[in-house]
Amino acid sequence: MVDQIDRDQIDTFVLDRDDVRGTIAQYDIESLAQLERKLGQYSAGTRFRLRVRAPTPEIEASIRERIVRAARGRGIEIE
Repeated sequence: MVDQIDRDQIDTFVLDRDDVRGTIAQYDIESLAQLERKLGQYSAGTRFRLRVRAPTPEIEASIRERIVRAARGRGIEIE
C-alpha cells in the first residue's frame, strides 16, 4: 500500500528557472526536459498530482504551466 501512495505524484524543486529537480512517480528527475521526456512514457488518460516548490510565485507559476502544458499535450491530466 505504501508503494502506491506516491505513484501519481510529481514533485518538483526549482532552484531557478533552469535548475529543476524532483520525482515523477518513483523516478528521479534532474531537469525539466527530463521530466517532459518521462511524461511521454505514460499513456494518455494517466493522472498526476503536481507539487511545485520554487523560490518565487512567478517561477512556480511558470514551471507549473510548462509541466501542465507538456502533460496535456500527451493526454495526461494534472491536478
